[in-house]
This record gives sequence, C-alpha cells and structure tokens, in this order.
Amino acid sequence: MVISVISLLILSSAEAAFAAVLEKMIDKIFVAKEQLYMYAIPAALVIISIVRGLMNFCGVISINWVANKIVMDLRQMMFERLLHLPVQFYNDNSSGNVISKIIFDVSQVTAAATETFVTIIRDTFTITFLIALMLYYNWQLTLISFISFPVIAFAVKAVSKRMRSLNTDLQDSMGDMTHVLEESVLGHKVVKVFGGHDYEKKRFDDVSNWIRRYANKVKITSTASVSFVQFITALALALIVFIAAKDAISGGDFTAGQFSAFFTAMGLLFSPIKRLTKINENLQRGLAASQSIFNLIDVTPEYELGKQLEQPLRGDVEFRNINFSYKNSEESALNDVSFSVKAGETVALVGQSGSGKTTIAGLLPRFYELEHGSIQIDGMDISELDLKVLRNNIALVSQDVVLFNDTVAANIAYGPLQNKKERDAIISAATAANAMEFIEKMPDGIDTLIGENGAKISGGQRQRLAIARAILKDAPILILDEATSALDTESEFKVQAALENLQKSRTTLVIAHRLSTIENSDRIIVLDKGKIVEQGTHQELIRKQSYYFKLHNAQFDS
Repeated sequence: MVISVISLLILSSAEAAFAAVLEKMIDKIFVAKEQLYMYAIPAALVIISIVRGLMNFCGVISINWVANKIVMDLRQMMFERLLHLPVQFYNDNSSGNVISKIIFDVSQVTAAATETFVTIIRDTFTITFLIALMLYYNWQLTLISFISFPVIAFAVKAVSKRMRSLNTDLQDSMGDMTHVLEESVLGHKVVKVFGGHDYEKKRFDDVSNWIRRYANKVKITSTASVSFVQFITALALALIVFIAAKDAISGGDFTAGQFSAFFTAMGLLFSPIKRLTKINENLQRGLAASQSIFNLIDVTPEYELGKQLEQPLRGDVEFRNINFSYKNSEESALNDVSFSVKAGETVALVGQSGSGKTTIAGLLPRFYELEHGSIQIDGMDISELDLKVLRNNIALVSQDVVLFNDTVAANIAYGPLQNKKERDAIISAATAANAMEFIEKMPDGIDTLIGENGAKISGGQRQRLAIARAILKDAPILILDEATSALDTESEFKVQAALENLQKSRTTLVIAHRLSTIENSDRIIVLDKGKIVEQGTHQELIRKQSYYFKLHNAQFDS
C-alpha cells in the first residue's frame, strides 16, 4: 500500500511537471530563442515519460496485490463464517444468494479496491499539484476556477445516494439469478419429467430483465452526472479563457508561456475530475457490495466454546420438558417433550410426518438452540459443552444423504477421519455397511470419484456410504434418520443387521417411517403433533392397540 501511494504521488507530480516544462518550451525556445533549452526540454519530456511509466507500473501492480489479498481475506472470512453459522441461517437464506455474495459481491469490492483506489489517490494528487501550479502562475484566475467545485460536489453527493440504492438492488437481483440457476441445475430431472422448461425460462427471464433494468439505471445515472460535471467544467474554462484574453489585450504581464502552462494545467484538470466523478459508480457499487458482505460476516455464529472433556461421553441422554418452535412458525414443533435414553440403548421415534421426530434429532447435536427445557448427556447440559466436543461424540445418518465430489474413501473417512483412519479401517466400515460389494466393482475401488453428491452411484449405494461414514466415526451416540429408506429389501436386511451390531454399544436414536425396521428397538416413542402420546416396546404397544397399533396396521395393510 505504501509503495502504491508513493508511486502514485510521483506519477501525479509528473503531470504538473509536464505543464511546467511547456512554459519553458514556449518562453525559452519560441520567444527567447535560447539554444540550451532546445536540448534540455526534449530530454526533460523523455525523463518525465519514463518516470510516469515506471510509477504507473509500480502503483497499479502494488495496489492490485493489496486488492487481491483483501478479496482473498474477505472470501476466507465469509466462508469460515458460513461453516459456523447455525442451521436456521441456511433455512432463511437460499444457497444461490449466499454463493452470489462470495462470488459476485466480492468481485465488486475488487473494483473498488483497485481501480477506485488508484483513481482517487492518483487523481487527487494530480489535481492538487495542478492547482498548486495554477496558483503559482495566476492565483486570481485559479480562484475563479474554484467556482465550479461546489456545484460539482453537490452533483456528486446527489448522485451517490441513488447509485448506492441501485447497486444494492442490482446485487440482490444477481443473487436471485444465482438461486434460479442453482435450482434449475440441481433439479434438472424434475424440470425434464414435469415439463418445467417454460416455467424455469420465465423465472430466469424475469430476473435477467430486472438485472438489465438496474444496470441501465446505474449507467444512466452515472453518465448523466459525468455529462453535468463536464458542462460545469467547460463553463469555468470558458470564463477563464475570456478573463485571460482580456488581460492580455489590455497589456497584462502574463507571458505566453505562463498562459500556455496555466491553460494546459487547467486542461489537464479536466481528465482527473472526469475520472473522479465517474469513479463514483464503482465506488458506490463497491460500498453496496461491502455492506452485503459484512452483513454476512456479522451474522452471529453458533456459540462453540464450552466445557472440554477428558474422556468420550458414555451416552446417557435425557430430554427434559422440551418446547421448541422454528423461527417464523406459529405452530410448536415440540410440546413438553421429556424422555431418557440409557447408554447403549436403542430408542425409536415414530409418528406421522410433522410429528417432531426429525426436530428431536436436530436438537441433540445443537443444530438449533433451545429456548425452553434442556437436553443432558451424562448429566451435563449440552449447552454447556464445547460444540466440537459434543458433535465429535455424535454420528448422524440422515435421509438426505450428502456426499462430496471426491473419492469413495474420502467420503467415508470425511473431515478429521481422513488423517486418523487407515485404508483397512475404511474398508471394514464399508464392509459392515454392505457397501464393498459395489465398491469393488468400481474402476478404482475406494479411490473412485463418485461425482457431485454421489451422482455416479445409485440412491441405495449413496445411503450405504453414509452408513459406512457413521460406522467409521465410532461415536458413542448414533442418530439414524431414515437411514435405510433408500435401500432395496435385500440390502436393507444386510445393512439392518450391520446397524444392529453397531447399536449394541451405542446410544441410538432411530427415526423411521418403515416400522418393520424398528421392531427390535429397546423402546419405541410415538409422537403426534409434537407430543409424546405413548411409549414402550413393540409388543407392548401392539397389545395396547392404540396409536402405534393403528400406524402399524395401516402400514402393513397397505
């Protein structure tokens, strides 16, 4: 930054030096006919040109280096914050808008941090040196030229507010476009099968049209302001020429060289003033983008600090008087829910969709923070535990399997497990999840790339890799949220056997719509509209012939 400022300072002084050399050239060569200046002036012009070139190179390259570092730091800060934001943030914000902030908004800051900064520093110094030179030659004419400055400042201030608003709307529309694109790409099969081509095209056309309209409004506002400034500058220039000409005709002592230098300096003022006025467009765009960026960076992350543990958790889990509602939802997801799970015990949660099963599974690893009630593990409130410690003791297999565009091995041994687990352990986990039978048929075995979210493998195979990941983690608490939902009957039988072996030494919460998979659970808790309506073993609940009995019969009759 220091190198850039110094380089731009020297570059700006070279502009004024050019006007000063012009005075000597006219007065000493064309008027006084001094031979020495015939050699000195061309040499001075060459030196000024070399200095301008070198300083421009140093200044632009230096500030570009700084800007790229700023952009990298911003993107790293944003991405790190995204990794630590609560689940509620992702519920409230589309991934397209979030991605647009990191990709598009940060690129707008790049322009503000490079072109805008260079222009402001270089042209401010240039204007300062040129005005100093003009004051040296004729302070009265210089003061007259200052008449235009308040008018220009007022115009710039009036335009800035509108430019900021328009650029904010433009960036929001870019986020909407990214959102539409992402949904169309990820949901391309649904678009094809259900004939959504025209609908998606209309969505994209609408947001594209809004971007076009905002971009046009930005350009119209920017161009109008530049034209106005040029007009005011031209008026001031014409007034000065008139006064200088009148002084010359009346016999004033203003030499031809001085007037030429003064007029050249004022002419040179025109370009930096024009650039400074035009740079307002990039500046306002960058400021609007900065506001968007820091709105993300300033979002409160999950509270992660807490009690550290010397030993892994045993797995005694207790839910005490849990009341929970999702943000912006009028209905309660859970109402006074209380139950306990002993270490090594398997408890199944069943009920119709919306009964609160997945909510319970999300509260245990603190995806959502409780406002009423408490959840305890081994007698400790999970809100007091260090978040990383808590989640290190929990393994999750969700119905929404998430895989990464990496190898089979990297997906099974994900995160810290990659540095801790040997290939034999990965293969053992895959075998226990009944996954090796299809992994061995892949071109590169466990080193095969599986595509975005496992696009190159079937749904059942994706589910088994997720189960293998949970097996490899070897955590004392296991959450199975529809873990076998995508498996065929044969694979389900094999994986269910592996899961039952895995559950023997672990506290397990099983969420299942397919009741046949949870009949051997130590206890079944039946939920309805966020409340526990009954609990017991499979046989006990069947004998009651109540809510669970109806669910069981309805499923098997169908």
